[in-house]
Formats: sequence, C-alpha cells, structure tokens
Amino acid sequence: MDKSNKAISKYLADNGMTIKHLSEKTHIPYPTLFRSLSTTQGTRSLRADELIAICKELKIDPLSIKE
Repeated sequence: MDKSNKAISKYLADNGMTIKHLSEKTHIPYPTLFRSLSTTQGTRSLRADELIAICKELKIDPLSIKE
C-alpha cells in the first residue's frame, strides 16, 4: 500500500468513517476503494481523480499526502 493510501486509511480509522461510507459519498465503487484502502488487502493504488474526489470529500489537501 502506498503512502497516500495509508494516509487516507488512517484518516478514515481516526475519524470513524468506513470505506463503504466514503464510497457512497464519492461515488467510487466500494470494491475499488476496498482494493486501495483496505489495511489487509490494499494492493491497488488510487488514480489521481479518485484521490482528488476523496480529498475533496474529506476536506483535506491532496498535496499534504505526498508519496
């Protein structure tokens, strides 16, 4: 799992948000987010548009999550 995926996973855990909830808010399919953000099975890197949509929803600066 790359640095940005880890940072987002940590943010979700710290703020009590689930991958399912994030999927509903960003309209990114749950399986896609699960493969990217699961702490046990996160093997997929987020695409740039997905990262931007997630950061927009979470109100965090995408540049603060540097690889």
